[in-house]
Amino acid sequence: MVAEVIGINIVHGAENDPKDVARIKQIIKTWVKNKALKIVGREDEHRHEKQFVVPGPWSDDAEADPDPEVITLQ
Repeated sequence: MVAEVIGINIVHGAENDPKDVARIKQIIKTWVKNKALKIVGREDEHRHEKQFVVPGPWSDDAEADPDPEVITLQ
C-alpha cells in the first residue's frame, strides 16, 4: 500500500528493484519507530502465529484500536 501511494511499482512475488524495496522497508521502519504503525503477533486464518502491521495510537496517551485492519508481513 505504501508503494502505491508514493508511486513505486512493487508487486508481491515479482522481481522488484531492490532499491525500491529498500525504500519501502525504510519508510515502514521509520513509521514503526515513530509509533505511527506497530507490529503485533496474531493468529492468521489457519491459526498460525504471524506478525501483522497495525496502526499505532493516535496520541501518546491513547491506545490503538484493539482490532484494526491489519496487513500481513511476509
